Amino acid sequence: DRALVEAENNAELVKMDLGQEWMNLTGHPMVFGVFAARKDSSPDIVNSIHRELKSRLEAFESSERELVIKESSRRVGINENRIDRYFGEVINRLDESGILGLEKFLKEICRISDPIEFLANPSSA
Repeated sequence: DRALVEAENNAELVKMDLGQEWMNLTGHPMVFGVFAARKDSSPDIVNSIHRELKSRLEAFESSERELVIKESSRRVGINENRIDRYFGEVINRLDESGILGLEKFLKEICRISDPIEFLANPSSA
């Protein structure tokens, strides 16, 4: 994560944590990215990719986390404890609170009047 490396190397430049500020403002986590596909994408391919992403996340959570932390630390030169904390700060699952935060962002920041409809059919916005 380039932002993590830059924050570590240039701590004096960090003015705010956007995710924390969004949480303070809304009570919901910031959603920085989602898995999305075009409407005309093959459902079989989308489902296959989704299964693979979930499988990789489950492998990371169950058995690969320590290895990833060690390798990441070695590659980017950041303390293993900081990388471990980072993986606790970044949540890779979209729960109900995350959905509410995403809806709030779409409605209030992006000015999308019906975020639920937008999420179901992005071309309608």
